[in-house]
Amino acid sequence: MTALLLDAAPAGLAGTASGALNASRQLGGAIAVAVFGALVAAQGAFTRGLRVSLLVAELTVLVTTAASLLRPAGRAQDASV
Repeated sequence: MTALLLDAAPAGLAGTASGALNASRQLGGAIAVAVFGALVAAQGAFTRGLRVSLLVAELTVLVTTAASLLRPAGRAQDASV
């Protein structure tokens, strides 16, 4: 993912692209911990909440995998860079 993002960004914005990627990864991790923690706590029983959380995680992985496989091929690199 990092290589795809940095390859898609112009060379002059590579630092900005890297910072944006790292910030989004941190934010995604924090949101995931909060959401999965809430799902576990809201179900009343730890095991049932854990199963719901794992199901949501599995569906997320399947959707993102399908999206990445359906993504068009990368653009050609500019020879002048």
